[in-house]
Amino acid sequence: MSIAATEIQESTVILGSQFSEPMRVIGTPTGGDGFLIVNLVGTRTNTFRSGVTLTKQDLAQLSIEQQEKPFTGHPILFKLGLEALRISLAQEYDPYFGLSISRVDPLPHQLDAVYNHLLKSARCRFLLADDAGAGKTIMAGLLIKASSGDLKDIVLGQLHPSEARSITSAILARLRHDSLLSREIGASYIERNWPPALKESGAWPLAGLKAAFFQGQFTRLEKADDALRTTIVRAVTQGTLGLASGKDANNFDRVWFKEPVDEADLTFDYDTYVLLPRIATGLKEAGASGVAKLDQGKPQVPTPDFDGTTVPPRQGSLQMDTAEKQVLSWEGELRRDQWNLFSLKVLTRLGQADEATIKVKVAAKPKDSSVKDQLNQGLKDLGLPGQFEAPSEETPR
Repeated sequence: MSIAATEIQESTVILGSQFSEPMRVIGTPTGGDGFLIVNLVGTRTNTFRSGVTLTKQDLAQLSIEQQEKPFTGHPILFKLGLEALRISLAQEYDPYFGLSISRVDPLPHQLDAVYNHLLKSARCRFLLADDAGAGKTIMAGLLIKASSGDLKDIVLGQLHPSEARSITSAILARLRHDSLLSREIGASYIERNWPPALKESGAWPLAGLKAAFFQGQFTRLEKADDALRTTIVRAVTQGTLGLASGKDANNFDRVWFKEPVDEADLTFDYDTYVLLPRIATGLKEAGASGVAKLDQGKPQVPTPDFDGTTVPPRQGSLQMDTAEKQVLSWEGELRRDQWNLFSLKVLTRLGQADEATIKVKVAAKPKDSSVKDQLNQGLKDLGLPGQFEAPSEETPR
């Protein structure tokens, strides 16, 4: 059982009554007259022991573990062990594992709803709706079975009577008590959780901010849209956050900071941004790059960009009519994705204007000829004169 000091090298595994487990030698041992100093780490617990001194008496009680393992095991038992391990992991690769451990025989539409739609969607929340008797309970059960590893048990426990008037209110109250659901957040919470990739630009699209709450990255909000609108409006007014809009994050159309904000300007899309205070301050001091401005009735002039270059007025920007100082006019084309936003951000602000006149010209190539009748019916329902006609169908005047 005795070993010589020269046999102990780096990576050697030694055994002995001095140690509770086999120990592997780390690094090159150092020695002196009649002793050896080694660094050891346990092969099972990874416990590290530094500077262990081994004397001649210690070496006499140690042995070296054989590195080569004898292949003398029973092959059939070894195969059975591997098969048992494989079977124990089978559910990890079974896409219908929830079905395998259920006591029901789902119909095809139920399997399609759970495995092709619910489970493939973002883990946020689901609305499961179907005809009466279609088996929604079975679908919900399959979803719970298939998602058992990702679901969290919530124990309702004792709640105040005012919080437990219904099962829904009790669940919401317990989620709030356990800090899993909030009614509102502060601007500092948004700033603390600002994505590292957006730190330098300091601009976070509102669509991404809202998605972060819905996807579970942040504390879930009970009414996310309303809570975020309230927080952002208050933060922009107080100057703890800024707000900007524009197609280009480097060239905003408008910036709000330390001023009231209309909630209609808060659209959770990728063209509206919440800004860090330092970015909003810089934009306000320098003037938002390329923003079309109205200067007390004066014709629009090119505005300086951040780098000192001159940016000409962009096509379709607001201009003052030189003959009528108080009349604003605009002419331009709208892309398909701008139709609703134009109504929300522009037309709604003309509701209180005097003598507002809007002229519309529409030219389109529908894919379906039946759309023409639908369009004309829409004009009729709105009480608008005229009809949609193709050039060859126009009646002579």
